[in-house]
Amino acid sequence: MLQKLKKIFKFFPIKRALGGSGKNSRIEFPTYIAEPSALYMEENTLIRKYAKIQNAPNEKITIKKYTVVSMNCSIITNSHRNTVGIPQILLSASHINDKSSDLTIEEDVWVGANVTILQGANLGRGCICGASSTVTKPVPPYALVVGSPAKIVGVTYTIDQILEHEKALYKEEERFTREYLEDLFEKYYKDKKVFGVKTDLTEEDLKALERAKKQRNFIELNV
Repeated sequence: MLQKLKKIFKFFPIKRALGGSGKNSRIEFPTYIAEPSALYMEENTLIRKYAKIQNAPNEKITIKKYTVVSMNCSIITNSHRNTVGIPQILLSASHINDKSSDLTIEEDVWVGANVTILQGANLGRGCICGASSTVTKPVPPYALVVGSPAKIVGVTYTIDQILEHEKALYKEEERFTREYLEDLFEKYYKDKKVFGVKTDLTEEDLKALERAKKQRNFIELNV
């Protein structure tokens, strides 16, 4: 019976509780969300089990399509500033001198296991946050960041690979232009190592990809 219950609740469909929930957005059980009504998930998104989201009703969290938040991650959308005469136990509850903001995790982001994302750390499209990193500031698109605090150590793909990748994932009007990517690389990725690869998929790879789509109930969004 316990195994059956675990199977039933592996994915926790709280669509009614969330502020917004796109098709095939999933949350694995158990997960803690302080204010579900301020969490918005787009299509083909996944929050793995043991995630912890500490937000307030006025702190909107948006997780865009294709993104995965891995196991045991923490997302915190506010912080507190020490205030004379107010002890910590009352400071957080009273929200005096709070520093809070909305937080957006853009499309196709991989948030590794045990990552902590703090207030103000919006994550750009296609970026990767390495396991156990602490992200304290915005991450540009397609960056690979690791460490505590997280720093840029690489880039997901080359410019040509990004253009090809986005052609497969996004409608034409959603894709980054070459000019935008060239500016991005000039600003952030000079002499940075490329993390991703481009390979010719074998017949077995294609079969595995189709199995993964069925397993994840993947919805094609680029058509």
